[in-house]
Amino acid sequence: MKKLVLLCFLGGVCLLGSKLKAQSGVAESPIVGADFLHRSQPHRGGETRSDTFLQQTNEAENYSSPFLSRGQSTVEGGPIILSSAYPWRVFGLSSQTGFSLADDSTSQGQGEGNTFAQVGRLHVELPFAIAPDTLSLTYWDNFLKEHTEVTPGVKIDLVAEKGTFFEGNAGYKVYRWDLPDMQAPLTFSIRNGSNHLFRYWTLLTGDQVKIRLDLNSGKSYFSGPSAPFFKAQYEVDRLAEEQRFNEMPLMVTGNPDRMLSDSLIAALYERSLQLPSELYNPMWFVVRGKTDAKLLEKYLAKPLVDYPMIAQLPHLTAELEAEDAELIRQKAYGTTLSLILSKIKLGRTLLKEDPHASQFRKLEASFPIPETGNYISAELLAALYDLTLLRGNLSGQSANKLLASYPSEISDRIMGLYLLDRFKRLESNQAEAVSQVLESVELPWVRELVLELQSKSLTGSPLQTSSLLDQEGNPFTLDQLKGKAVVLSFWISGCKFCVKYYQNALEPVFNQWRDHENVVFVSVNADPDQARWKEEVISGMYSHPDMIQLHQDAGSGILADYQISTFPQKLLVSPDYRLFQLTTTQYSADQLSEKITEMLELPSDSFSPKPRQQ
Repeated sequence: MKKLVLLCFLGGVCLLGSKLKAQSGVAESPIVGADFLHRSQPHRGGETRSDTFLQQTNEAENYSSPFLSRGQSTVEGGPIILSSAYPWRVFGLSSQTGFSLADDSTSQGQGEGNTFAQVGRLHVELPFAIAPDTLSLTYWDNFLKEHTEVTPGVKIDLVAEKGTFFEGNAGYKVYRWDLPDMQAPLTFSIRNGSNHLFRYWTLLTGDQVKIRLDLNSGKSYFSGPSAPFFKAQYEVDRLAEEQRFNEMPLMVTGNPDRMLSDSLIAALYERSLQLPSELYNPMWFVVRGKTDAKLLEKYLAKPLVDYPMIAQLPHLTAELEAEDAELIRQKAYGTTLSLILSKIKLGRTLLKEDPHASQFRKLEASFPIPETGNYISAELLAALYDLTLLRGNLSGQSANKLLASYPSEISDRIMGLYLLDRFKRLESNQAEAVSQVLESVELPWVRELVLELQSKSLTGSPLQTSSLLDQEGNPFTLDQLKGKAVVLSFWISGCKFCVKYYQNALEPVFNQWRDHENVVFVSVNADPDQARWKEEVISGMYSHPDMIQLHQDAGSGILADYQISTFPQKLLVSPDYRLFQLTTTQYSADQLSEKITEMLELPSDSFSPKPRQQ
């Protein structure tokens, strides 16, 4: 029998009673794509935004760590269960030959005896004049989150071909992808720069679909054996965007009058109030403890079945096979719940008392949960993850009680996602968190991700990485720094949080310790343009020129080994060449100096470094 660990959700982030620091601002890698919940837009040389500014559905700082409190639990009721044993479809299945395409109009072969396996294909067309030469595609055999530090996935470039009149697509660029060998569904996203064409869509074994996105007319077309399934995914996304389009804009503020004291802003607000209410929604100021009750009433009083994506499910799934229809239901319910949770969390302090508490329980009970299944849609997982965090925050219950009614395929994903997404903020509790998740999680691929984290990133693990490049273009191996405490700081140009961290913490600590013979500071840049990196080193905005200045291409070397894609980050290496701390926590100067003292195993008052005399 599966052993579930206890999760505690108290007022702040906690592990075994220890308070954790809230995550500070970080910026994203200039190479990897944007993440739905946490990631900033790909870097283009301007200001980068903090992860914390984009936490629309997680709000991690408001929730306790779910992994390290212990105890027993009982199952009390449970959510609605949907059947979801997925016999994933394969076209033309033959019991004797594997696959037969003799009767398949899409087959490239002809005649009897044609027994080769049908290849799944994705074909996308965009108008030639505005289509890029390359689209970026990422796919995941197993998905937790679109973030390289959680489930990085496989990234490939789809290179455009020029359409021809022979194929009926003259005037379009064509992007083709032959699906990889797959035993189960996979999740994929396609983007043009920072703009996603498809996000968190599902591909099944043998799927064949041709999609034309006519950006000039704003219309989309689907054809091929799998067209109804992909058209349904497109329609769920469209309905989600339409719901957002029709939402009343919200602004959370403690004092709306102060903002409206500006005459220009007040005039614009007054003008918005004069517009016809049938067509326009004026700004809704949410004042905690005052107007958030009205917000809760708006979103808790409305049954899930009345939301557009849910109401349209009979129409969206009418032409689909059972397993396809189930995935569309997951996508629709997950997307809807995420939209609702992002609003009602603004009034979560009122959710502990009736009538809002009972309304919230009613909403929770109406949300359907798959019975089982190896594949869970990205939208459903994100919604259940947020729901679990919110429930724990409200009730203080352990996670084994919160997750007891969920199939292990879902509870394992939720625990794995929490650990992998927050590992670098857990500080000294990392090892305990990893150990207890491994005691509970059974899904092999989730265990594999956690075991990899354990082998590389825990305190005491030997540093494992290849060489970096110095400013002269020569390889630089970190093992030549053995015997010294090493402070590695990772940054990218244009990251205002990197500048702030350097100026407030790293620079004063560098000046304190620079003359200590057993302490070394290493600055690692991940800019795609090495010339700009060298210019920024000279500027002194991100690091001190006297630090060891190194470069690493994003997604490679030490950045890949330790899954560093948000900046700034720190990696502290003890003199015995073992990892001392891998963290995104933005230390103060005193905290960072204390870490160095610990790495050197010095008494806290045995060494008092002084700034170098100018």
